[in-house]
Amino acid sequence: MKAIEDMIMRLKKLSNRPIVCTEAIARTRGGTFGRTLPVFSKYHVHFYSRGLYTADSNWDVAWGLSSFEPYEPWFHDLLHPDGSPYDWAELDWVCKFHFASPGEITDPGAEVTERWSTWRSWKWVLDGPIKGLYYVPEDMGEQAVSIWAKKIAEAETMGYNGLRIKLNYSEWKKNSSALYNKTDTLLALAEKHNMRVIPALLNDEDAGNNEVDLSDYVSLIVKKYGFDTRVIAWELYTAPGKQSVPKDKLKSILAVIFRVARFEFVDQPLTATPVIKTNDFNKDFDYKASLVHGRRGGWDRLEYEGSSDAELCNYIWSLSDILSFGTDKKMPETGWLLNVINRYGRPVICSAWNAADDSSVKETMDLFSKNHVYWYNSGKIADRSLIRSFLFTQISTPRR
Repeated sequence: MKAIEDMIMRLKKLSNRPIVCTEAIARTRGGTFGRTLPVFSKYHVHFYSRGLYTADSNWDVAWGLSSFEPYEPWFHDLLHPDGSPYDWAELDWVCKFHFASPGEITDPGAEVTERWSTWRSWKWVLDGPIKGLYYVPEDMGEQAVSIWAKKIAEAETMGYNGLRIKLNYSEWKKNSSALYNKTDTLLALAEKHNMRVIPALLNDEDAGNNEVDLSDYVSLIVKKYGFDTRVIAWELYTAPGKQSVPKDKLKSILAVIFRVARFEFVDQPLTATPVIKTNDFNKDFDYKASLVHGRRGGWDRLEYEGSSDAELCNYIWSLSDILSFGTDKKMPETGWLLNVINRYGRPVICSAWNAADDSSVKETMDLFSKNHVYWYNSGKIADRSLIRSFLFTQISTPRR
C-alpha cells in the first residue's frame, strides 16, 4: 500500500491530473484487491485488473512460473472458467468500488481483508491428516540438539507426522540469530523424520511487552519461514486471556499480529487458539439428542477462563484462516465444542489435546477422524497403534 501511495504522490507532483492504473492485482506480491482497492478509492484512481477468467493465458501463476505445477494463491484473474469467483470477497470489492468521500475510511484492515477464502482453507486440508505432538524444545547447545533429535525420531516411530513447536519471544528478543538457528535445526530434524511443523509464537506471558516489539517478532519470523514447505501453519497466539490479561489489550495485540502476518502474504494459514471449553456433562445428559434439528444448543454449554469470553473467542475465530481449540475433556464434551467450531465452516485443528483418560483416547480419535480434525497431542497415548492407524473417514449424512 505504501508503494502505491508513493507512486501516486510522485505522479501528483508531476501534474494534478486524473490517474489510471493500467495493470492492477498481483496477489503473491501483495497486490490484492483488499490491499489495492482501498488506496485507489482514497486517491480516486481508475484501474484495470489483469485478467477476468483464468484461461489459456495462464495469468493465474506469477511471471516465469508454470501452471503445470500446483500453485496457491492465484496471481491474476478473478473467476474460474465456470464463472464462480476465486474469492467472493474479491468480487465484493470490485462491485462496491467507489471514489471515497473526504474523510471516508476505505481500509478495514489487513487482518480482515487478507483472510484466506473458505475454499483456500479447505484446499489446505488436503495435506492431512496431521496427527502431531506438541513439543517444547530445550535450550540451545549440542546436548539440547541431541535431545531434540532423539525425541523427534521417537515421535516418528510412534506414528506422529506433525510437530507443534513453541518458539519464545524472550529468546528472540535476547538473540534473534540464535532463535533462527534453533528453528532451522528443528525444521531440519522435522523434515528428516517426515514431520510437518506448526510454530506457536506468543502467549499471555508476552502480553506485557511493547506491541511494536511483538509485531516485529511475529512479522520477521513469519516472513523468514513463510514459504518454507516444512511449516504448514502459524499459531500466532496461544490461549489469549488465560492469565487474565485485559480483553481490550488482547484484541489490540491480536489485531496487530494478524495484520503484520497478513502483510507478509505467506503460503501457510494463520490461527490462534482461544481459551474455551465445555462444562462437564452429567452422566444422564444426552448430548446428541440436545443438538437435533430444532432444539437450541451450542454456546450455552461453554465456559471460559481468565479474561476470555464468547466475544473474544468469536473475534479470534473470525480472524483465523483455520480454527484452533484445545481440550483435556472426554469425547462428548470435546465433540460439543467441536460442533460449535464447525458452525464457522472452516477446517479445524486441535492444537493442544490431552486426553482425559486412557479410555477416552480412541473415542476422541474417532471424533477427530469423522470431523477431519488435525490434532497435536500434549499428553500421552499408550496405544501407539491408534496413532499409526489414524485416518480421516468420509463424512456422510443419512437421510431422514
